[in-house]
Amino acid sequence: MALGEPYKSPLTACREYLTIVRGLLDGDEVDQRGTYFSYSGSIPRSPAPPVEVGLGVLRPGMARIAGETADVAITWLTPPSYVRDVIVPALREGAEAVGRPAPRVVSIVPMAAAADGRNTLAVLGAGSSDHFAAPHYRDMLTRAGVEVDGEDPSATAGSLLAAGGALTGDPAEMAAGIAAYHAAGADEVVLNNAGLGMTEGPRAVLRDLEALFNGNGW
Repeated sequence: MALGEPYKSPLTACREYLTIVRGLLDGDEVDQRGTYFSYSGSIPRSPAPPVEVGLGVLRPGMARIAGETADVAITWLTPPSYVRDVIVPALREGAEAVGRPAPRVVSIVPMAAAADGRNTLAVLGAGSSDHFAAPHYRDMLTRAGVEVDGEDPSATAGSLLAAGGALTGDPAEMAAGIAAYHAAGADEVVLNNAGLGMTEGPRAVLRDLEALFNGNGW
């Protein structure tokens, strides 16, 4: 950890930082004195493509801040029902409070296709075990109805899979899981094969993605 200790208020830190970045990117003269981040100045205008601001969100507080300041809200390990019932409403609440459009939602979802001899729960657990152990992820998962087993990442992966927060099966089954995220309000779904890369290597990742895309005609 770069600072040696966590922020006492991660919400305050994120709001201060994003407010500065948002103002600079919008061409404003920024003058902010914050608890964690302070800045006075602006960025000279020059021809450049637009730059979007993204914020990772797990719980309602951070989602509201993303609604106030971000272009993109990024979720990880959040089941579709939690995106629909918790994240999206909080994003809208934050955006409405400052009179701006709600940010897009990008949901990153762990994936391990069904394959002969593959223990998909072990693969999914391997890619997310550190997150399963982190207090803020454990809190979010519990809120989302996922049973977190502190001793067995595979068991937590199984509960996450049952909630739709991970994808496995054949191409049609995984496509249905992706569609569930879009129905819940996600604008983009990012497939994460970290567990498969860790357990079987990059060639297995490529084979899985090729089978998924070819199986659905994408």
